[in-house]
Amino acid sequence: MESTSLTPKEYFKAIRVVHTALLLGQIIFALICLTLNRNGELGHNEMINKILIIASPALVIMGIVSGIFIAKAKLNTIKLKSNLAEKLAGYRGVLIIRWALMEMPALFAVICYMLTANLIYLGLAGVIVILFAINRPSNDKLYTELELDQNEQMRMESEELVT
Repeated sequence: MESTSLTPKEYFKAIRVVHTALLLGQIIFALICLTLNRNGELGHNEMINKILIIASPALVIMGIVSGIFIAKAKLNTIKLKSNLAEKLAGYRGVLIIRWALMEMPALFAVICYMLTANLIYLGLAGVIVILFAINRPSNDKLYTELELDQNEQMRMESEELVT
């Protein structure tokens, strides 16, 4: 499969669009569920709440922690590559994995809210959404996480295609 070359500006625009779409998806889903609950269309299942009140926070913690560890492991492999384009492609993959592992518990927490109408689950989802928003991609984060040298950083600041 042939990959297209992007300028650093296009690269960041593309990953920021993905990040924003995933963030908005979580927020919109939570707002829809909140609206449905206010209209009385969601369940108030206390029996399932007893199970989910433990499962949901556990999944949140597992998602965040596994995202950190998996990202670190993959970043250690990517840092060893000599080609900047390969590093950027690998970094994009790491970000998507990290975001997926954060998004999954947020969506699960919103579903728990749908089933039980317990606001604690929306609070959990809100915490993840805030963490997700904080993890917006930036040049500085990329430089730090990939440990780019001065030459690679200068290439990222230029408008040349990254190949």
